[in-house]
Amino acid sequence: SATPLAGKTISENLGKVKGSDSAWSVLGLYMIGRPDIDAAMKQALESKGGDALTNVRLYKRWSYFVVVDCTTVIVEADAVKLAQDKAAPSKGGVR
Repeated sequence: SATPLAGKTISENLGKVKGSDSAWSVLGLYMIGRPDIDAAMKQALESKGGDALTNVRLYKRWSYFVVVDCTTVIVEADAVKLAQDKAAPSKGGVR
């Protein structure tokens, strides 16, 4: 998961999601911005309104044109809804 799950349980699996972020460069030297993994993850998470991503996969793709190229980061994952764990009953009895 990309989100800490301590104290939480997965209450619903919302299905597969995908997000991406891109940046362009001229002649492969002068990049305008940088592809942002966090932006791609946020886009994926917001697409189905989930609380966290599980089974996260990250890819990088390059597309070349005559004098420019595009670098894209792609995030694929499963979006899930989280619920707080209910307090576990204490072990042992009262003395």
